[in-house]
Amino acid sequence: MYNTLLRNLSVFCTSVLFLFAQDVTLTLDGGNLNYVSSSDIAGFQFSHGGCAAGATGGDAAANGFMVSASSGVVLGFSLTGGTIPEGAGTLVEGVNCETISNLVFSGVGGITLETVLSVDEPASPAVTIVFPAEGSEFTDATSIDVTVSGSDMGDGD
Repeated sequence: MYNTLLRNLSVFCTSVLFLFAQDVTLTLDGGNLNYVSSSDIAGFQFSHGGCAAGATGGDAAANGFMVSASSGVVLGFSLTGGTIPEGAGTLVEGVNCETISNLVFSGVGGITLETVLSVDEPASPAVTIVFPAEGSEFTDATSIDVTVSGSDMGDGD
């Protein structure tokens, strides 16, 4: 009886932990690594391709974190046990990367925080063939008339 009760309690607690998993969403914006977090951040680490070796400042520094940035990894934590409170802001500056990887974020007590990097996909242009009309045969025409439209496609696209 005791073992069954203990097993059921264990399953219940595990289920509750999964239901209330903490999340951190990261975005890269003009040299800033921004975050939105539903939990206090007690430490973080991520890999980069040499584009964040100067990472510093942001809410990490404002909350007493020591940030160590090498040619391939950025690591941030507090020697006094401080945290970055749940919310949103700039985690660190000087992250001039298109992407980062191997995201490891921890919360109070060393719990693992589910972390994702949100990346905007580039806009795709819409191409419409004006002439020849759809379904017609291309015989003696010397040109094809098309229109291209889109937004935020960048210069030269």
